[in-house]
Amino acid sequence: MDKRSYIIRKIPKGNGEFREIAEPRPKLKALQRSVLRWLMARRIGPSKYAHAFIKNRSISTNAQVHTNKRVVIRADIKDFFGSITKDHVLNALKNEGISAEDAQRIAEICTLNNGVNAYLPQGAPTSPFLSNMVLKKLDYRLAGLAKRWTDSMRNTAYTRYADDMIFSSRDTKLNMILPIVEKFVCETGFKINKAKTLVMRNGNRQVVTGVVVNKTPNILRKEKRKFRAELHNIKTKLIKGENTAFNMAKLQGKASFIKSINPDVGKRLVQDVNEIKNLLALQNNLVKVC
Repeated sequence: MDKRSYIIRKIPKGNGEFREIAEPRPKLKALQRSVLRWLMARRIGPSKYAHAFIKNRSISTNAQVHTNKRVVIRADIKDFFGSITKDHVLNALKNEGISAEDAQRIAEICTLNNGVNAYLPQGAPTSPFLSNMVLKKLDYRLAGLAKRWTDSMRNTAYTRYADDMIFSSRDTKLNMILPIVEKFVCETGFKINKAKTLVMRNGNRQVVTGVVVNKTPNILRKEKRKFRAELHNIKTKLIKGENTAFNMAKLQGKASFIKSINPDVGKRLVQDVNEIKNLLALQNNLVKVC
């Protein structure tokens, strides 16, 4: 589908660049959702190494695989959704046993044609599912490489969270795997963003998708402090009867996420969020009475 079928927004990133979000217009979004239901009904699934956009897998399950390793490596696929082309989608669908005619129709519905090429739009309900399907073969190649890399005593692991490919091992020379990883990625039609490649050794902080994994999974200290301060600020304003804008669902989601990584810290944060919920309900009741 062309750009007329999407609402396109540019979101600034921390590095000064922009991320393109292409939200399908209602008619196309409904059609894409029906395609997604059809694909899921056929029990087409991702590789077991993918942890993003999948029920019962998460940032937490991804990080747990890489806990307490001597070396953790992160390699990033450049322009993840934008580099997944219509041909990638077509081939992946055919590999799942979908007919050429159906695959062509699905690829047309689920990609955005900008006049130069067609790619998976970030913002379409089908894009996360299709991205995992397209990357399935690469996941198994990279996982196979990890298994062959070192002996069983050193046990190299691989996972992928969207565009983040993570390797970890007790092998201190794991960084030598990177040229082969780049070769496999390029052969699949993607590029590695070398500026984002990180080799993290256990003498320093090792972070996997925002989770510290040196010994046991944990949240970055600055993130915990920042969230605690946010909750304290909201509670203080509510107690004083002042107006304050916040998203309760996001607060609950973040507290639950931290609890899944660090139960002790998370439990206290969940209690803080519940206090905010009760204070908000009390404030609303007082407004009604008045």
